[in-house]
Amino acid sequence: MDDSFNMIISAAGNAGLPFDYEKIDLYIGSEKKVVKVLEKGNPLDFDTNYIKKLLRESHLRILLDLHSGKANAKGWGTDLTTDYVLFNSVYST
Repeated sequence: MDDSFNMIISAAGNAGLPFDYEKIDLYIGSEKKVVKVLEKGNPLDFDTNYIKKLLRESHLRILLDLHSGKANAKGWGTDLTTDYVLFNSVYST
């Protein structure tokens, strides 16, 4: 489970904006419910089975609060599952 959180934080770090890991809060959830999983960079207690279920869903909401300003951003991702990548690997651009 921690690997998923690390990948999210690593992706944020690769976005090119500096932030303090010890200030961030991370929430993972669905349209109906989000669960705080990191507070000030530290893991919190949460229902591991619920989070595992969410990570298998086709839609996932991720909220990363950097606590470093008033700006907001919203992004959308796409299907990057192994099946999707394999299916599309036959095309060349």
